[in-house]
Amino acid sequence: MRKPQTGKSLVPETVAASYLGTKVQTLRNWRHIGLGPDYVRLNGRMIRYDVADLDRYVESLKVSHSCPGQGDDAGEGFLSDAPSHSVALVPIKQGSRERAPCSSGP
Repeated sequence: MRKPQTGKSLVPETVAASYLGTKVQTLRNWRHIGLGPDYVRLNGRMIRYDVADLDRYVESLKVSHSCPGQGDDAGEGFLSDAPSHSVALVPIKQGSRERAPCSSGP
């Protein structure tokens, strides 16, 4: 979705929901349970989202698809750049419900 084009950095929840590809009710649910992007409450009732906060939220959801320290990123600061909540996805055997561990080396 395109970044909201406004003269201000605060956008209403309808624009924020569209930008995130979700419904307004989903944003409301997230606020209620303490999830989702940061928001601003104006006049006690009006909800606005800062576009920079929406971008930071999306960036925080990125997931790595390789084991740390392996592949093209090995030795180039991959471990120091990875957020602590990233998940490495690896192939698993057919019929297995367990995640295969990353190999520790050659």
